[in-house]
Amino acid sequence: MTTDNQLALLRTILGEPDDANEARFTATQLLNFLNLGRKWLCEYSRCFQVKDSQTTQVGVYIYNTPIEVIGFHAVEYNGIPLDPISLRHWRDQVGDDDTIQGIPFIYKYFAKQIQLFYAPQEAKTLMYEGWGYAIDLVSGGDDVDLNDYQNRGAIFYAGFLAKGSDKRNESFEYQSAMDIAENLRKQHRPKGPRYIRDNQNRISINGRLYYGS
Repeated sequence: MTTDNQLALLRTILGEPDDANEARFTATQLLNFLNLGRKWLCEYSRCFQVKDSQTTQVGVYIYNTPIEVIGFHAVEYNGIPLDPISLRHWRDQVGDDDTIQGIPFIYKYFAKQIQLFYAPQEAKTLMYEGWGYAIDLVSGGDDVDLNDYQNRGAIFYAGFLAKGSDKRNESFEYQSAMDIAENLRKQHRPKGPRYIRDNQNRISINGRLYYGS
């Protein structure tokens, strides 16, 4: 669904007149509501699933993600899962030197960047899988991230926001958005861990033990 089609549907939901001079909202305002609706839908329903990989470089510990990831199902280095560490507890685990090389075993994520520790000492595959934010719509553009059903959820939520800002009854738009989002959420429940690492650096895969290197 193109951006213009989504704007037209939002105008219909809001009962906007054909004459732009008589409309309650400008095209820019409606586009902002649409993009807020998309962010809400992606956060709540986890409908925009992402999976990507890249090859690490020796001594390089920060790797950019092309989109902003909201949450991870898994982050793996050379096929072995890494443990997430919060920004708050990073220094407790790492200390003062992020550049020490070795086999990564933890990661943190902030501002579209995955930081590994240790810094990789070999060129191996860094893979991540999770859910993120769809790219913002731009006037006259196409939507390449969300399908029509997902778009409707975002549009109804945009209508909820717009009507609320105009102090109109927005209950229909809110419930319509929630119905779609709940249905999408059921399709993207969090995945359970495939691996379990113990304090002796052993990896349990389907009940069999392997020693990580």
